[in-house]
Amino acid sequence: TFPPSAWGSGTPALYISIAHFFLLKNVIFSKVVVLGYEVYPEADIEQQTDSVASALSCLTGNVVLMGHSSGAHIALLAMVRLAQWRVSPSTIPDQVCDRSRA
Repeated sequence: TFPPSAWGSGTPALYISIAHFFLLKNVIFSKVVVLGYEVYPEADIEQQTDSVASALSCLTGNVVLMGHSSGAHIALLAMVRLAQWRVSPSTIPDQVCDRSRA
């Protein structure tokens, strides 16, 4: 899950209870990850998108994305970014955990 940040505020800690609920109910997931990202003004939307896409590239198996408000927007943009990286691998930043390049 990606917490909302209104681009400039918010914290993953607010969504730990949702992750806990999914784990307790064993709803679809065997693992739940709550990702955070730097918020504005420390990071603009491009940096936020790259940060989340990089984190997603490190996950294995099937992934279900959930987000709220700006967190949902960043999740969608991150999926588009991952698709762009697959089409043009030369655009992948060095810090990305892309197992296919290892």
